[in-house]
Amino acid sequence: MSRDRSLTPQEDRSGEPRGRVPRPLLRSSVACAWSVIRDIVRFLHPCRFSIFVVVAGGALLLVNAQGREVAMGLVDSHFFWTGIAFHFSVFLWAFESWYWARLMTDMVHGADRKMARDGTVYRRHEVFFKAHGPRIISAAAYMVAGIALFLASAWGHLALNLLAGSVFYWLLVKRLPAFDSMLRSSGFFAEMVRNNLGDFIGDPRDPVSSVCDLPLLSWLVLGLSIILAVLASFWIWIDAVSFGWAFGAAAVVFIGFALIVPGGSVLVYLSLSGDHRLRAHGTDAYPAVSLLLIWLLIVGPWVDNHEVRTTGDIPVDRETLSIAALKWHEQAVATSGVSDPPLVMVATAGGGIRAAYWTATVLGRLQDEEPRFRNLLFGISGVSGGSVGATVFTTLLADGTVGIDPSACGANGKAAIVRKSYECAGQEVLTRDFLAPSVAALLFPDLMQRIIPIIRFPDRAQALEEAWERAWGEAGLPGGSWTERTFSQIWTQSNSYLPALFLNGTHVESGKRIITSNLKIDGSAFIDSYDYYGLASGDLLPSTAAMNSARFAYVSPAGTLIRGGSAVGHIVDGGYFENFGAATAREVLTAVVGALESEGKHARPVLIQIVSDPNLGEDDLDERRALPPSDRDATRWANETLSPLRALLNARDARGVQAYKEFMRAAGDPNRRADFWLCGSDGGADPALGWVLASASRTRMQNMIRSDECGNQVEFAKVLKAIR
Repeated sequence: MSRDRSLTPQEDRSGEPRGRVPRPLLRSSVACAWSVIRDIVRFLHPCRFSIFVVVAGGALLLVNAQGREVAMGLVDSHFFWTGIAFHFSVFLWAFESWYWARLMTDMVHGADRKMARDGTVYRRHEVFFKAHGPRIISAAAYMVAGIALFLASAWGHLALNLLAGSVFYWLLVKRLPAFDSMLRSSGFFAEMVRNNLGDFIGDPRDPVSSVCDLPLLSWLVLGLSIILAVLASFWIWIDAVSFGWAFGAAAVVFIGFALIVPGGSVLVYLSLSGDHRLRAHGTDAYPAVSLLLIWLLIVGPWVDNHEVRTTGDIPVDRETLSIAALKWHEQAVATSGVSDPPLVMVATAGGGIRAAYWTATVLGRLQDEEPRFRNLLFGISGVSGGSVGATVFTTLLADGTVGIDPSACGANGKAAIVRKSYECAGQEVLTRDFLAPSVAALLFPDLMQRIIPIIRFPDRAQALEEAWERAWGEAGLPGGSWTERTFSQIWTQSNSYLPALFLNGTHVESGKRIITSNLKIDGSAFIDSYDYYGLASGDLLPSTAAMNSARFAYVSPAGTLIRGGSAVGHIVDGGYFENFGAATAREVLTAVVGALESEGKHARPVLIQIVSDPNLGEDDLDERRALPPSDRDATRWANETLSPLRALLNARDARGVQAYKEFMRAAGDPNRRADFWLCGSDGGADPALGWVLASASRTRMQNMIRSDECGNQVEFAKVLKAIR
């Protein structure tokens, strides 16, 4: 016969240890929690496309610095319309997210907030998410905009955003009670609405199983949503630049989010429609969304609308580096009055619009302070945004600055900065919002190209190039500066000496440099590099030449190189190979000095490096440093998984730093080398990497070239002394 064992002091009557949760209770708690999660997912599943756009939009705007720069551009806008467009676009995104989420939820689960179609009474959490799920999604859209404004310190717009979001959510909550109150009231207005507008407005609680059950008001909203998306797509297809500049980067981003929601939700509806009509016959639902994803996976990789734009014939009369060196020396001797003139060589690093603006600022101010600078400057080696700024500066040397409004170059803020013609002109060209056209083309034509491959849509690279081209006219300079002649014709049609350009890109298939230059690129001077014109079937516009160097990851697509009707590879940002432009500058310097010495001529190298990356350390930029750099903080998170990727990315940066230091040391005398650095700020956000700059970022660079905050004023004085 069995006996009950006596309980120990640590156990209770259930046999479980005291002070611990019984295992059955723990299992039931986990099961209950999992059941709640499944119910929430079930109610939110029909809203999946609206949720996806909110999550993707939040990641796009809040994870990277460019998202903050978009909002910062809104802070200093001088156009009242820009602010209105932004807040309307946020409202449109929130409304579209709520409307389509509510429509999909009601189609799947019915309009009743407390009971399912089969009579099952919802539990408390089911009631909450049935009623508030679509509202929370719409509130998340306002939250994304609010966080972006907070990070940009846009306090006025943030307050308005919070007010508008609160009012919008309140209206959504009060929508049904207001409708019920109207039905119960006996006033003239309520009677008129019931008699004349009842069918138009409809009862929000009426069952909805398809769009055929929608009232006229919902049909109107549905139609306007789709029509608006089609009209915006058509406008961007025809002219992405005018669309982007009409609304501004901040508004374009949210308009894109808002108008993507209807298209994706229509696919969700098609899937639901298939489920409703076909399951009665024992068949599955239409896998509309899955079919689209399969289509994109199969067709998308083969679709390419990113061919590099070409125009005219390939130039056949480009000079060699040796001939250009001798011609430079002849006019430099005449300019300087000495037989060994200063040989200025510039390398300018990548960094999007901040690099372009900083490059134009440094070179423009040097030209303004020393008019002979252009004649002593042999060439500029650029990468990414540095190439854009270098091409702008060289174009200004060719055309002059006639047309720039002198008042735009005058006092700027409390510091009363007076900018002279070349600095001001370059800055005015690069002040435009170049992000908005590019984003508009990315969200509409580029996306549509993957869905409808038989129609040729213009890509986001073309939109960015066209924005650069129109910026000249917007700045008051000749509007055809980058459209009425090819890249090579800038030199052939100029009556005065112009420095050479070496715009560095990267060949995807080989990883080697592709250099776009007005001079011939061959193996006598450049080690293992491609000449762009050897991979193309025609010349190109200055904007496209700059774009060849500035196609950084995903913001601008890889350009397809076509020669003889066949693709010969793809070109991407030069920063993939080396982000300082110093490797090419070093090779040019060596070749020029060698060509001069072979003819018994001499020159004194004066080397300039322009850097816009505020994250570089002082040990990275100290070319005289002989000791190893200071210890860096170790990265501990996901070390086993991410160390190979981190090493690849950091080694790329380290190769650039090494090339920069080798270039600087080639000057010999420390007084004949200078680096202009856009260092980080102690407070506030640093200028972002993308294609729009806030006024605060522009003013910071205008101040920095004139101050000792990063040692730039000392470097500026050093260059002037070396060339004088």
